[in-house]
Amino acid sequence: MAKSFDTQPPTEIADDQPVAAQHAGGTPDGIAPGYALEPGGGPAIWIGGSLMTMKARARDTDGGYSLMETFGPRDLAAPGHVHENESEAFYILDGTIDLGVGDTVYHAQPGSFVHVPKQTVHDWRITSATCRFLVFVLPAGFEHFFEELADPAQSLTFPYTEHRAPTPDEFLSVGSRYAWRPERGPQGTGAVFPPMAGRLVTSAEASDIPGDDARRRRKG
Repeated sequence: MAKSFDTQPPTEIADDQPVAAQHAGGTPDGIAPGYALEPGGGPAIWIGGSLMTMKARARDTDGGYSLMETFGPRDLAAPGHVHENESEAFYILDGTIDLGVGDTVYHAQPGSFVHVPKQTVHDWRITSATCRFLVFVLPAGFEHFFEELADPAQSLTFPYTEHRAPTPDEFLSVGSRYAWRPERGPQGTGAVFPPMAGRLVTSAEASDIPGDDARRRRKG
């Protein structure tokens, strides 16, 4: 169960429910209906130092694709890994991120698009104060990997309190059910989850935090 922050109070949405509470009509029977999400909409989770908001899951797209929006701080990194069955695509909204794909590292900035074919090793590391990016996964279903390793987000920003930090063994155990495996990526990154509890937030980062309350931040 996670919260969608496009309503006040936030709406709780279970992992097996649609990400949107209301849907468009006119869709043929047996096909997932159209819908729209307002800014902040979709069930949000805290995973490994980042905020991830589910914009589309398998049941919303008839399994065609899933879409997540990720927001994280500098040096947040994903280790090299491979998806056996899914391709991924990254679109950068704000900030900068180094994305390694196969034997190449792309220095992505706002507006950059990076495609990752299935069965291809990839890794990434955020290089700006904060970074916000979209992750498309085709076909859908892999979004539940993240949900199994996460805590529900308590607000629409990356974690500022203690939260679940998955261990390598947890990644391997859950990953094995989704045909995910670790492999050395082109950047050689390991999993890096910057600590959030009591963390100092710079003015540059603070300006990038959506809907954050100043009383939740310590000023240096």
